[in-house]
Amino acid sequence: MTEHGIRNTAYENQEVISERFLSIMQIHIRLHGALRDKLPAEARGGAVLTLPEGTAVAALLDQLALHGYIQVAINQEIIENQTTTLQDGDQVEVFRPAAGG
Repeated sequence: MTEHGIRNTAYENQEVISERFLSIMQIHIRLHGALRDKLPAEARGGAVLTLPEGTAVAALLDQLALHGYIQVAINQEIIENQTTTLQDGDQVEVFRPAAGG
């Protein structure tokens, strides 16, 4: 509020946005098969990534340029919805599904 009792929503919104982007998390990611090439060779298919808190799986996949038919498991559970929000410390596995017979 200003001295005249008027709310300064632009300032209040900026504070909320700043707080949101200051919150970070770390996730552990492992890419399998040919997807390993999306990370530097020295990473050997795995890395610890620092992301803004509240990052969705889809945003992570976009950041790593992982597109097409892939499967994602978080903490050893395959997920179906890429809008799933990642949590600090999550173990993310990304692979192409295999069929057998």
